[in-house]
Amino acid sequence: MEDESIIAAEIIDPQTPDPSALEDTDIAENKKKLSSYTVVCVSILIAYLINYFLGKRANETLALSWASKFTLKDVIFEKNFSLLGVGEGEDSPLLLKEATNVFKFYASGRRYCHGLLATLELKSRHDLISMLFNCVVPCKDEISFEVYMNDEGMDHVVFALARKKAAKGMLKEMRDLQRFGGMVGAPGGRKWVAEELAVVSESVAGDMITDVVLDQPARQWKV
Repeated sequence: MEDESIIAAEIIDPQTPDPSALEDTDIAENKKKLSSYTVVCVSILIAYLINYFLGKRANETLALSWASKFTLKDVIFEKNFSLLGVGEGEDSPLLLKEATNVFKFYASGRRYCHGLLATLELKSRHDLISMLFNCVVPCKDEISFEVYMNDEGMDHVVFALARKKAAKGMLKEMRDLQRFGGMVGAPGGRKWVAEELAVVSESVAGDMITDVVLDQPARQWKV
């Protein structure tokens, strides 16, 4: 009888946890954790989308401002080429959007020159992860120019214009510059490139960099 009373007391002891109550508590905690994760994920997604549209618009604005600066009437590209833009006709777009942060500009219609291709590679402002990474490893907007000359229009020549540090690296890495070119100093009594730039070329560099060539970008190259 004593054993039975002890068992009964243990069964009805109010301090004994109720299994169903414990299960309900676990479910509530899991729901709370899940809702917290959901809020965090949704917040990150919203921040990513907002940054995407703002960064996309910023890159487009920067590319259009460059185009409006250098492709309008009486500026450097219009003075040197008769056809500007990536299509035919006056209403053709000036820029070709190759990616969210890559834009291209094409010009043609000059004697002895097949055409010019300018590529704007801007920062990935639309990508939140890339922007956070750029806070640690800085990145810059870049523009490169490729000028395609007609083969019969001019003799082959080795020529490079870059910042002094980059020019020294190019002189070590590029075989044609190593073999045929060298650092060219400023000739006395005439204009030359900016002090932070260096010329790597053959001896004809002085004939290529004339006052006319230097005067055009000097007036318009500040964005």
